[in-house]
Amino acid sequence: NIRQQMAVSLERMRQLEEQVKTIPILE
Repeated sequence: NIRQQMAVSLERMRQLEEQVKTIPILE
């Protein structure tokens, strides 16, 4: 279902955001 895909994508995005927060960004 499209809803399931959207939920999975949101969960992945949240996980990526958490990883970015844990990893110090060097710029």
